[in-house]
Amino acid sequence: MFRNYFAAALRNLTRNKLVSVINIAGLAIGFAAAILIGLYLRYQASYESFLPGYNQVYRLSLTVNQPGTTPEIHDGADFLMAERLKLDYPEVEMSARIIGQFPSVRRGNAEFQENVYSADADFFRMMPFPTLAGDLATALDSPDGLVITRGIAQKYFGDEDPIGQTLELNRNETLRVLAVIEDLPGNTHFNFRMVASGKAKFSGLRSLESLRGRPNVFVPNVATFFRLRGESRPLISRRMGRTSSSDTTSSSSAPRRGSTSIRSRAYTCCRRADGRFRRT
Repeated sequence: MFRNYFAAALRNLTRNKLVSVINIAGLAIGFAAAILIGLYLRYQASYESFLPGYNQVYRLSLTVNQPGTTPEIHDGADFLMAERLKLDYPEVEMSARIIGQFPSVRRGNAEFQENVYSADADFFRMMPFPTLAGDLATALDSPDGLVITRGIAQKYFGDEDPIGQTLELNRNETLRVLAVIEDLPGNTHFNFRMVASGKAKFSGLRSLESLRGRPNVFVPNVATFFRLRGESRPLISRRMGRTSSSDTTSSSSAPRRGSTSIRSRAYTCCRRADGRFRRT
């Protein structure tokens, strides 16, 4: 019986060749489009999934409302927010900031302009990237600590063991390589290749500390991440946006006429840094 059905279908195909080609091509294009869309959605949903505990890590974003203007959304936060998060929210296990700069990096006769980030000591304890060598968790504890990727290690050290080796920044500061991580995959919004300690002399985080205590200072461009304890997401979701007891510039209450209000929001770390975040 199946043989008869097959023969009848084949005769219909050969009898109406043009219609058959159109139908088969349409079906093939439809299947291909469905598969590509599925693969794209799977890829988008996999951001940061290679990091253990990625679903407990969030990035802070600020919305600034100024009188007579549309709200401004900043993907970063004020440089003091990481510290205040831990003080005001017991659900926050750890927090860290990271900021990028473009110093010159030299080893021997090789010197290049690099995008070197500096981060707080808890950054890699909060997000343990796949490590090839060294102790990633403690690498940023030392002011001269430096974490590099496999690509940077090959660029500056070739086949040599980079652990303990030094690189010179801006020809006036020496950093020691204390950990090497795998090159970052495509499904992450991070793009760093070199991360130094926030205590380093060149660090933008260290420069910002000089602004601590000054009145009317607001620097909303520092990428700030925090990690929650256990199942704390529902609790902090309800509380995030309330006025911090130690932060007089952040408020979720109705602003006075003519004043500026700043609202904080937390977004999951597992989405790209191009606006496609899931709000908690």
